[in-house]
Amino acid sequence: MTQVSQLASKRVRPVGVAVVALFLVADSVMATSQILFDTPLLTRTQTLLDISEFLPGLVLALSLVRLVVAIGLWLGYRWAWVGAMLVVGIGLVLSFVMYWVGDSGYARMAIVVVMAFYLNQGAVRDYFEGSADEDIARDPAS
Repeated sequence: MTQVSQLASKRVRPVGVAVVALFLVADSVMATSQILFDTPLLTRTQTLLDISEFLPGLVLALSLVRLVVAIGLWLGYRWAWVGAMLVVGIGLVLSFVMYWVGDSGYARMAIVVVMAFYLNQGAVRDYFEGSADEDIARDPAS
């Protein structure tokens, strides 16, 4: 058994990490389908699209980032945890913008806040700190 597979077998993915990854995938799919298929899903994407015409490209880019981050979270990469924190931070900013323009998405805001708190728990951070050891084990030149 290689050193990388030994390290990977010792780590157990926290259930919440899978939930966060699935939420990011669902959020990405809903935002993308709203833009591509003009579906009225009543998410923050619709309000953002009403504010400015350049935002569809931004929403699509963020959807792609959410998908990549979700896959990385599922696989347990440290960069994905950092990316998830950035996505959550952007989500908080967008939630505040939405609140400011009169679209009170309290449920979405609460979900993003819970995700931020969850991703900062010690057990979750420890799980992703372990992936840094795996990255070093893959590239012994570091």
